[in-house]
Amino acid sequence: MKLLLLSAIILLSTYQLNAQKAEQIKFQSIGFEEALTLAKKEGKGVLVNYSTKGCVPCRQMEANVYTNASLASYVNKHFISLKLDPVKDSQLRQMAREQHQVKGFPTLIFFNAEGMILTRNTGFMDAETMQKLADEAIKHSSFIKK
Repeated sequence: MKLLLLSAIILLSTYQLNAQKAEQIKFQSIGFEEALTLAKKEGKGVLVNYSTKGCVPCRQMEANVYTNASLASYVNKHFISLKLDPVKDSQLRQMAREQHQVKGFPTLIFFNAEGMILTRNTGFMDAETMQKLADEAIKHSSFIKK
């Protein structure tokens, strides 16, 4: 009986952890140009999250903002999301500095499928503020399905 109860608790815990993992922004492991192509195909925008491994506000957003179920569902519905670390790659560093004017981390930039910047933010923000930023991006784009 105890074994059955313990098995049920473990099963429920595993289910809950998997459900929590599903309720987060899905950052894809593709390049920027590929994300734009996919966004055009799916009628979405592109969200680029410039962050680095040693960035404390970046880690706070990973733990507390990108895991917000409501925000994650909304962003996943309307955007192809990328997490890019310009410290690791010189080409990314050049794109971040020259094309996207990244001056700090985290920097979140919302693009339309043509690569035009719609909205941006540098520094920590909570889920409510990020939701407003995403809303603004959708409002300014005729490419993103509403």
